[in-house]
Amino acid sequence: MDYNFLLLEKKYYSLKAINIYNSLGCLYTYDKKFSYKSINVIICRLSYQLDKNFLKNFNSLKYIISPTTGLTHIDIEYCQKNFIKIISLKELQKKIQNIKSTAELTLGLIFALNRKILFANNFTKKNLIFNRDLFISNNIEGQTIGLIGLGRIGKMVAKFSNAIGLRIIYYDKSPVKTSKKYKKKSLKYIFKNADIISLHINFTKNNYKFINNKLLMLCKKNCLIVNTSRGEIIDQEVLLKQIVHKKIGGYAADVISQENNINSLKKFLNKVKNLDNIIITPHIGGFTKESLNYTEELIADYFKKKFIK
Repeated sequence: MDYNFLLLEKKYYSLKAINIYNSLGCLYTYDKKFSYKSINVIICRLSYQLDKNFLKNFNSLKYIISPTTGLTHIDIEYCQKNFIKIISLKELQKKIQNIKSTAELTLGLIFALNRKILFANNFTKKNLIFNRDLFISNNIEGQTIGLIGLGRIGKMVAKFSNAIGLRIIYYDKSPVKTSKKYKKKSLKYIFKNADIISLHINFTKNNYKFINNKLLMLCKKNCLIVNTSRGEIIDQEVLLKQIVHKKIGGYAADVISQENNINSLKKFLNKVKNLDNIIITPHIGGFTKESLNYTEELIADYFKKKFIK
C-alpha cells in the first residue's frame, strides 16, 4: 500500500526524512493543495494543535508521526477512539540518549537568570548607559541545584552542572543509577534548600500542577526556577504571585501551559512582559538543526521498518 503523507511543518525538515516518506507514497505539505480524505499519515512537530476539530477532517488517517517526546499537542483520547496510531520519540528512547539541545538550553537559562543577562542587555540598550550596580549577582559555582526528574535530560543537566561546580540534589520517583556525587532528596527538602530548581519530568494527567502552592511556598527568597519540561507541571499563577511579591528570585521557561492556545499564550505573556526576572523562550529546547534532522530521520526510518510491510 502506498501512503499519502501530510507534512505540517516543512521548514528545516530533513530532506533525507522527506525522501524516505516519498519512497513510501506521496508527501504533501500543508501550504499546498491536498485532499483531507486521502491523507493516511500526518507528520508534525509542535506548532500545530492536533485536536478533535482538526483531526476529524481526516477520514483515512491511520498514523500521526511526531519526532517529539511530549505529546500535549495531540488529542490522544481522540486518536485512541479512532484507532489512529501515534508514533513519537517515546518509542525510541535508547536512540535519543545523546541529544543534548534541551540540556544546553537549560544551562543557558540558568546562567541568564543568575547573571541577569537579558535584564542587563535590555536596560543598557534602552537607556544608552552603563550602570552595573543594578545587576549585582552571585557566582554559579558552589550553589545548589535541585533537579526534579533525573531522566535523559535531567542527567545531562546534572553532568553540565557538576562541571561548573554546582552541588547537585535531585528527586525522582523511580530508582536512578547515577553518580554518588548526586544526592537524592525529597521534594520538600529540595524546595527548601536549592538555590536553583530545574524541572525535567514528563507531563501526564496525574502530575498537572505537580509543582504546587505548597512546594513553591517553601522556596528560598532568591531561588531561581527553570522549566524546560512542560508548562502544565507547574502552577503558573501561584509562581507569578511569588515572583511579584519577591518571594522567588526568578523564573525561566521554554514552555508554558496551553502554549498552543493563542488566547492562553497571550494572556500569560501579557502578565510577564514587564517582569525582568522572568525569561520566556518559545519552546526551542530541541530546536537545533542537528537535533531536528537527527530525530526526523530516526523516526522516518523507524516508521518504514516497523509499519511498512
